[in-house]
This record gives sequence, C-alpha cells and structure tokens, in this order.
Amino acid sequence: MKNIFLSITPLTLVLFFLTFTSCTKLKDTPYGSVDASTYNISSKDLDGFAINAYGNLKDYATSYQTDVCSDEWCIPGRPNGWVDGGVHQREHLHNFQATEEGEGWYSAYSGIQKCNQIIDFMIGQGRVTLPADESKRLIAEMKTLRAFYHGWVLDAYGSAPFVTKFSNATKPAQLSRVQLFDSIVADIKSAIPDLVAPSSTTYGRMHKYAAYFLLGRFYLNAKIYTGVDHWDDCIAVCDTIINSGKYILEPNFRDNFIVQNEGSRENILAVPFDTKNSTGFTRGQGSLHPANQPTYKMEQAGWGGPCAIPQFVDTYNPQDSRLKDTYVQGPQFAADGNPIKINIGTPTEQQLNIKNYLQDIYFSELEYGYRYGKYEYQIPLKIDMSNDFQVFRYAEVLFMKAESLLRTGHQNEAATLVTQVRQRAFKTNPAMATVTGAELMLGSAYKYGRYANGSNSTNEGGTDVVYGRMLDEWGWEFATEFRRRITQIRFGVFTTKSWLNHVPNGDTKKLFPIPLSEITQGYTQNPGY
Repeated sequence: MKNIFLSITPLTLVLFFLTFTSCTKLKDTPYGSVDASTYNISSKDLDGFAINAYGNLKDYATSYQTDVCSDEWCIPGRPNGWVDGGVHQREHLHNFQATEEGEGWYSAYSGIQKCNQIIDFMIGQGRVTLPADESKRLIAEMKTLRAFYHGWVLDAYGSAPFVTKFSNATKPAQLSRVQLFDSIVADIKSAIPDLVAPSSTTYGRMHKYAAYFLLGRFYLNAKIYTGVDHWDDCIAVCDTIINSGKYILEPNFRDNFIVQNEGSRENILAVPFDTKNSTGFTRGQGSLHPANQPTYKMEQAGWGGPCAIPQFVDTYNPQDSRLKDTYVQGPQFAADGNPIKINIGTPTEQQLNIKNYLQDIYFSELEYGYRYGKYEYQIPLKIDMSNDFQVFRYAEVLFMKAESLLRTGHQNEAATLVTQVRQRAFKTNPAMATVTGAELMLGSAYKYGRYANGSNSTNEGGTDVVYGRMLDEWGWEFATEFRRRITQIRFGVFTTKSWLNHVPNGDTKKLFPIPLSEITQGYTQNPGY
C-alpha cells in the first residue's frame, strides 16, 4: 500500500468512480488520472465528486471488525471454513496485528482525501467557481463528512494526522488523540452554520442535524478520547436535535431496517444500498446458514460465518420483541413452509435449528449461534441487499442524552428517555417497558467469564459494572449497528472482562495498531504493538 498522503501530487487529479463501488481494501493503482492543467472541471462535475466522497462510508457499513472484537458477535471456525488464517480468532482474542488491521485507516483517509479534493483542490484553489452560498454549503457538507472519517480514525487508532490539504508535499504531522479530537470538533462547529436542513435532496448526505448528531457522538465519548467529559455539551446538542421536531421514533422498531427503509422518520444519516448501483451490503449472505437458501430463495447459499455470542443473547428479556427482530433463530423452514434439513456439518438430515449455543471460537457447527436478522431479508434474497444501512438514527440521540443525564446525577430523567425507546419493544406488556432511574444504576445482566460448549467455565459476573443496565440497554437497541466496542470501552468492560474465548489482553487493546506501512514512514505506533 502506498502512503495515502503522498500518492497525489499537485499536478495530478485522481478521477475516482462517480458511483459507489464495493470494496473493503484499497488499491495502489488509481482507476484513472489526468493532468489537472488539461482537465476543465465544471460545476456540474462537483456533485459526482461529492457523491463519490461518500463511497468510503460503505466500507464502514460493511466491516466486521468492530462487531467481532466485542462481546456481541464473533466469527468462529466452521465446517465450511471461516478460519482465514486465524484473523477472526485474533480479533476476538484482541491479538490485533499491525499487518492486518489497517482497512479502517486506509478507507477513512481515502474518504478524507476525496473530501479534500473538493474543499481544497477544486473550490479552495479556484478550479471551480460556484455561487457563494452553494460553495459554502458544499464545503460545509464535505467538512462534516471529513469529520466523520477523521472520527473513525480517532476512535479506532487514536493518535493520527488531521488532513485538510488534497496534496501534501510533506507527510502530515501525527497529532495526539486530544489534538485530533479538538480539530475534528472545531471542523464540525465551523461547518454547521452553512449546512442545510434535512430534505429529500439530502438523503444519504450530511446536513445540519447529521452534523449535530456527529458532534453529540464525539461529546459522548470525549472522556475516552481526551480524558475530559463533555456530558453537558452532549445533552445540549441532543436537545437541539430533539427540539427541531424533524425526527420521531418509528412506532415499529422493525421499520428502521425493512428493505425500503429510506422512509424511516428515525433516520438521520443512512448509507444507501441496492442490488445494482450501490452494492456491497451482503450481511445476509455472510451470516445465514447454507441450508437457509430455500428460506429466502437466496441467489447463492449463505456462507454461515458471523453469529451472536450466546452470553450476549442471554441478557435479553424473552418478552423483548427486539430479540426476535434482531436474530435468525430456532427451527428453520423453506419459503413454502417445509422444514429445512441440515446439509453441511453434523448432524445432517435433521431439521435445521439455529441454537443460541457455541462450542468455541476455534470451531462451532454451522447450526450454532444466532444469525443476523435485524435487516429484513427480501425474497428472493440476492447476495447484495437493498436495505440502507442506518449510520445515525434518532433512538441514539435519546440514548446519548439519557447516558449523559445518568452520568451527571439525573437518573430519573435518563430513565424517562430509555423507557420511551423501550415502549415499542414491549407492546404486549407495556408495564415491562418502564425502567427506573434506580434500575439504570444497577449492574449488567451479562454473565461475563470464559464460555465453552454452552456454559461458563469461569464467573466474572456483570453486576459490578457501573451503570451496567444502561450498557445493556445500548446492547439491546443497537445490536449489530457497530456501537458495541466503543460502548464497552465507555463502560469499562472491553479490556477487563472475559467472554467466549476472550480474556483480558491489556488496556492497549482499546486501540487498533496503526498500519505498519505508516510506521515505516515515520509515524509512532500505538503502545502494545
């Protein structure tokens, strides 16, 4: 991999595909390039370049990395593979390797440079002239998207460059995590006045309230990033979104994840996917049991890899409808109602029954482990799904405010917000939706400890987790939405507790290693690698 900051010179304009393309690893060779002195960029080109800058959000939406290093999901070895040189086992065990943990880094900085291509190269250097208000709006949109990408790096890698120039004669300086946080927050704040309100034309793109949301997420995790909390700032930003009246909780939780979910009034920012023009969302293909092919009339048999960790599933109240709405589980049937027989692994020829059980991370039969089921599977199910991935949704605004209130001594106000979100998950028993402030102060229902063959071999409990019930609430509402790792870190269990085969492996594992190709060119590696 070439160093991404030095791969673009002042005289070369890289012309990326103007439509989303599906990839998880960046290529050294650009798709094409022309000399900027001979290419006449028009204002009409800019929207294509802006859309292309969102392409790296697809990598964020389709990565397994954040899920499978948490206590929520894993990828065990299976009869049909999934060992992949042990990479998924190492992620589960927090044995991260600098030679294989760089996809997020490279994708984020690729997205950053696509934003800078517009901000700095096209508009900033006067290669395209726009009306002043449109220029400000587009720059603000790209700055906010750039802040998201920088935040991806901040969260995963800590100390890193803050890049604002499209071409860099010298390698950008590596900032401390605090400096990077401050730079990102300042970038968002400077963009907000010039951003527009959400509308049909901003779907899948940054707008004013997406920027406020992003700011709130940074404030929520500020203690991790800087050592200083910003709970009151988080509450204020969340109130701005709440008081806007732009968003509501969908009455049905499932409506956020149906095939045509672009109409969700809970959606603040989504990554658009479809089966033809914006491919790459293969969640069902990766997780579903191969024998489930006739269940959904799948284009190709499922690969059967990722699954929920049983200890996490066991924390749910059986009457919580999110348990059913989040996982494929239990006896499986074809679309015509006939039972499905197991066709790989053991035992064969019995009805497929997806069990909340695992042997261990090294090997588990394909019928073990609940599968992804949160995003609706369209029948017939193609490899690439058409559901849009929810990056920001309104329920998280309420949860960010609730946690901030809880941590500042306002537990009853926090409980009111959490109860509001829970109500749609307990429609048949409304009384069970109510949670009190005192309950949010209790420990977690997660039974931490080493787990194998259906039971814990050690008992580390969860009742000692401070605000553990709030940790559980985050898990039940946002399972499979890439919240778990950072939430575990915030609640102090990511590097202190055991689950499945994972045992604590040091606080340094709160960060991934910076890719070796960057270290060899002068950046300092994170401690522990």
